[in-house]
Amino acid sequence: PLFNLFLYFSEKLQNFISIFTPSRTIGASEEISSNSHIFKVDINLTIQVLFVLPSNRIEIGGLQTAYKLAVNLTKLGIYSKIVCVTNDPSSKIDNIFLEEETVNFLEKVELIIACGAESIDLADKLGTRFSAKKILLMQGPDHYFTPDWENSKKFVSAIKNYDYIIVIS
Repeated sequence: PLFNLFLYFSEKLQNFISIFTPSRTIGASEEISSNSHIFKVDINLTIQVLFVLPSNRIEIGGLQTAYKLAVNLTKLGIYSKIVCVTNDPSSKIDNIFLEEETVNFLEKVELIIACGAESIDLADKLGTRFSAKKILLMQGPDHYFTPDWENSKKFVSAIKNYDYIIVIS
């Protein structure tokens, strides 16, 4: 049942994105040095949907949902990536993840989806930089459980200020 709901929202998001004029994406391969490791990533300079997650530890329930949504949107032909506020080097990541430094190479992001109270600052910064629409993916009372009260206040403010809110509980 949850997967069917997920597919329903994926379809609605695809319809929402189709409102935008299709843009040409250019493939680029960049080497990026981070934490004394070299990552070779293949990025397009235009991303249709950029998810902003608090962490790359996707075994956590809400982050797992956002990760699956990004993967399924990509399978549907909507070019999606994930950027995380913090990166745990022990977590397994795949090519759907971008490091924050990699985002500097992007030319355009059409839609930003903030997932979690800790992601609001970065999502707002990226939304301003790319003049992108912003969606808040609210998966329960996240703002009650964040350890930083400032993040909680920003999350509540985002509920009022974001273009769309998707609530899954």
